[in-house]
Amino acid sequence: MRHGHAAIRYLMLAILASLCVALLPRFWLGWRSNLVLLHMMPLLQTVQPLSATEFLPNSQSWLIRQPTSPEVITEQKIRSAVEAQLPAVLSLHTRATVYLLLGKPQAAKDALAETKDDPRSRLLLAFTYAQQGQFARVPDVLHRVPGAASMLVSAGMVEQVRGNYVEATQLLEIAEGIDHPEELDLSSLYRVLSFNSYYAFNDWDKAVGWSQRWVTVTNSDVNAVEWMSHLYLQRRQTEAAFEVWRRVDPVQASQSVSYWKDMGLIYQSRGNWDQAIAMYGAAWERDRDKPNGLRDYIGLYLGAALIHQGRVDEAQTYLEYVAQYGREDLRQAANKLLTSMIPK
Repeated sequence: MRHGHAAIRYLMLAILASLCVALLPRFWLGWRSNLVLLHMMPLLQTVQPLSATEFLPNSQSWLIRQPTSPEVITEQKIRSAVEAQLPAVLSLHTRATVYLLLGKPQAAKDALAETKDDPRSRLLLAFTYAQQGQFARVPDVLHRVPGAASMLVSAGMVEQVRGNYVEATQLLEIAEGIDHPEELDLSSLYRVLSFNSYYAFNDWDKAVGWSQRWVTVTNSDVNAVEWMSHLYLQRRQTEAAFEVWRRVDPVQASQSVSYWKDMGLIYQSRGNWDQAIAMYGAAWERDRDKPNGLRDYIGLYLGAALIHQGRVDEAQTYLEYVAQYGREDLRQAANKLLTSMIPK
């Protein structure tokens, strides 16, 4: 998948502004390396600003010359003119940047061989790996570059807000692999990665892996435990959910509506219906004044448990609430249960 012409034009302008050249042609870059290059360019510029004179020596434009005879200046001719002049007139860093624009990551890598340990070279080297599709090597290259991880996280969060979950996840995963943990809000990073894995990619195993890191880095924060328990309950792994909740201080856990709801599901799975009803009831009371709460879920679970125990009149109150105020799928489920209660 590739970005459209507008994204490529934006990328070219951002880079060429630092190089002081207005006539380089547009070249297609792989969309993923394009994304990394675009978001990391501000950091690249702060490491070592480029000079206009090194790109246009003696103030003479060698990039495009007026033809002496009528001919069409094609993109290939421009490309050839640029490549012919690169070794003679450009610094190693600038030469590598232009090679990247020309879609020649290996040539860029070769140009950086002599200066691969300085921060600017490492940034450019990361771009070459991204352009070659070797994304697993990007974190290793960037781990000595101060600010690289936090910039990638910021870029990832921007893509997240825009709804570009694939791009956001890729940027955040690269940032997470860079050895600069002190720069990052790991709690937010793991939370977003877990949510994206589950909702955007339907990857339950990966979502659990990120949620485990979230729970660990926050020392079993209630929000992290709520999410991890939710993941386990989606697979009916009720005992795993129970063990997760045991990590939380009982006083803190008791303030969470999800705790009581989850305990109801856990006791129900054990066949302890009366205890499950008590847990659901506690969740119902605590969710009373919560905006965007779990009341429709709790009401459905509670109503179904009461029906199972033969307490039909009590069940009707909760199911009618869900049938009126719940989301569509829960309303349908509540109406089915209400219909099943009608004597035949």
